[in-house]
Amino acid sequence: MSDADDQHAIHNSMAFKEHSVSPSAGALRGTLIGFWDQLPVHALRFALAVNALFVILYLMGVAFFAKAPNAFFLLSLEREGNPPSWWYGSQQLLVALVFLALASKMFEFDERIRPLRDLFRASALGFTFISLDEVGELHELGSRMLLGIKGIQTLESSFEQSVIHMKHHLHGGGLWIVVYAIVGLAVLMWLVPRVIAAYKIWPKEVTTVAIGFGIFAFSAAVLQVLGYFTKSGTPLHVLYVVVEQSLKMSGISIALFGALKVLGASMQKLVQQLGEEARSPKLESP
Repeated sequence: MSDADDQHAIHNSMAFKEHSVSPSAGALRGTLIGFWDQLPVHALRFALAVNALFVILYLMGVAFFAKAPNAFFLLSLEREGNPPSWWYGSQQLLVALVFLALASKMFEFDERIRPLRDLFRASALGFTFISLDEVGELHELGSRMLLGIKGIQTLESSFEQSVIHMKHHLHGGGLWIVVYAIVGLAVLMWLVPRVIAAYKIWPKEVTTVAIGFGIFAFSAAVLQVLGYFTKSGTPLHVLYVVVEQSLKMSGISIALFGALKVLGASMQKLVQQLGEEARSPKLESP
């Protein structure tokens, strides 16, 4: 072997050692992978525990603070702009942030995510809206604005008289039923093919998100309409509130769990990819 060949072999060996991964780096990589594997489970347990706590506090409020409106407001699951609604809205916002992270440039080289970035952006926008709606009463404001239009007033009157007969509930807040149904149908038609594509990659995770969001949608629409037939302050109404709000909060918690599972799987792949790049020798030509 010539001196030039010896020098080239030594150079390659040194280059390999420079780019080898130290044991501490390997341990860190393992820790990160374990963290993203366990995070969704711990997040779900914590969220369900907090959901249960707010239900218990609501029942305590019904029992001890029903005649103290200011105190009961802080514990009510029906009202917005109070601690339960802030917690509920924060869960929705967390789901939005998870989807936003999936749509970010951090995963732009992930061949699984790249075709679905529009789906993740749209999901982030949707969960941001329902979070703001929970905290800021957007659909109530929108309903009041629609009621200012003469044709809408006629539609609302006909809707009340021929379908549900619950004017005191619809007025100023119930037109969201019609608006959400129309918008929801259009969004669903756009989402279906993209969700199917995501399902082929993450079947369990996408199913979990769909189940969670389905529980939320069922309780927010169907059960909320049924609640209009219960009289406030009665045991039946209290039972309705507990069931409806528990399902709404738990549905979002389950959706958050599924979204974190997708993010966790993507982060684990990213960590593994970075580790493989660090381990591979980057040889320079002599």
